[in-house]
Amino acid sequence: MEKYDPNKHYHIGYYEDGYDLEVTAYKRINEPVWDAYLPHYEADGFYKKVEEMKLGEYIDDYGIKVYSFSMISMMMMKHELFLKNG
Repeated sequence: MEKYDPNKHYHIGYYEDGYDLEVTAYKRINEPVWDAYLPHYEADGFYKKVEEMKLGEYIDDYGIKVYSFSMISMMMMKHELFLKNG
């Protein structure tokens, strides 16, 4: 049984202060929750540092799970970014 909806995912990036990082968030099936993963191929040394510090849970085929969020929290983040960037 699949844990994530294969048709719903987001790419979330941070591209400031000299960084070029991206996580991929997958929508859980039958839950309003998204799990964000740092893919193993992303950010070379950064991935190793996250792995060494045990900052997330490694899941095969996805990478290191670094964060989970609900649709409500995601909408609030988008609203805050809109207000900040006007």
